[in-house]
Amino acid sequence: MATLDQKSPNVLLQSLCCRITGKSEAEVAHQFQYAVRVIGSNYAPTIERDEFLVSEKIKKELLKQRREADAALFSELHRKLQTQSVLKHRWSVLYLLLSLSEDPRKPSSRVGNYGALFAQALPRDAHSTPFYCTRPQSLALGYSERGAALSASVGTSGISSLGVYTLNGPTPTPQSLLAGCSPSTLALVVHPRKDGERREVSETALVRDILYVFQGIDGKFIKMSGPDNCYKIDSKVVLCKSLRDTSSRLAELGWLHNKVRKYTDARSLDRAFGLVGQSFCASLHQELKEYYRLLSVLHSQLQVEDDQGMNVCTEGSLTLRRLLVWMYDPKVRLKTLAALVDFCQGRKGGELASAVHSYGKTGDPQMRALVHHILSLVSHPILNFLYRWIYDGELEDTYHEVHTHL
Repeated sequence: MATLDQKSPNVLLQSLCCRITGKSEAEVAHQFQYAVRVIGSNYAPTIERDEFLVSEKIKKELLKQRREADAALFSELHRKLQTQSVLKHRWSVLYLLLSLSEDPRKPSSRVGNYGALFAQALPRDAHSTPFYCTRPQSLALGYSERGAALSASVGTSGISSLGVYTLNGPTPTPQSLLAGCSPSTLALVVHPRKDGERREVSETALVRDILYVFQGIDGKFIKMSGPDNCYKIDSKVVLCKSLRDTSSRLAELGWLHNKVRKYTDARSLDRAFGLVGQSFCASLHQELKEYYRLLSVLHSQLQVEDDQGMNVCTEGSLTLRRLLVWMYDPKVRLKTLAALVDFCQGRKGGELASAVHSYGKTGDPQMRALVHHILSLVSHPILNFLYRWIYDGELEDTYHEVHTHL
């Protein structure tokens, strides 16, 4: 048993944190917690899985280094590899090789990068994957409840599809989203004033914080306030009123995300909730998945700016005002979902389906279309129940979701 414990993901991950930071197990508690959150996250792919494009980029990199013979050899080996079925995920292997080849050409500050990566632990309930099944089951994440106040308030806000948005800038480079902070970027996040006491935060740093808040994760300057039940900017941070107000408006999406996410997390694995309830949770998960996909694109845009050394806001960079415009439709959809979650509290079965149906009686066409889409998923178990009852004569209501009188 001791041998198995030494090979468990928990032990191996903690050993890796100790090896990277050069600290003892007791001193790397925050870094270990951060690493668990990163492994448990599940961002949507930010680059196109095109094997041809990756192979061409590798050859171009070799040609830039005046290694024409190696480029020709790589082309021949890649052609032979395509004719064989040894590897099922050739794109992933080529992508890994390309990423590894890029590291030596960058400034040799890997230890500093790791220190920046592990500099701040995420909150215990921070997660950005829309499904429990994608999180490593063997890792003890130890989630804690956000607070009773989070479920007591009424939500008002929503999500959108990616197809509407076209971000400025080149194609995102294949690098980790979370580890996208270069040392130069981190150094310019906060500008000390002459008095040395108060600090002025740049808009780039606020944008990075806001992207984490969108996922319900506390940032460096914007954190969840339990007494006020909202995200607030640290009072010690020096910031102009316009940026503070814009950040507060954007941070509302994080609160709405937490409200919907907390409802689905609490009921997704509850079998007593019934088939209708599970369908309702699945429809909410589907909306959150589209929301996460949009956040992934925004993260990749920020990653591109970091790779290009854009440490200050320029004409084509990601700003708070642009986020306010791009996140308008998602906020409306999240408001609808949060309000729908409040309206459906304590309901299950046919009563839940009726509540969703009645909530769709609105004059807002976008809101009505969203509710009708959710209703189409929620009503499937009831339709299957009726079909079997009518055509097969079988009355199966295992979870007592449909009240019948014979």
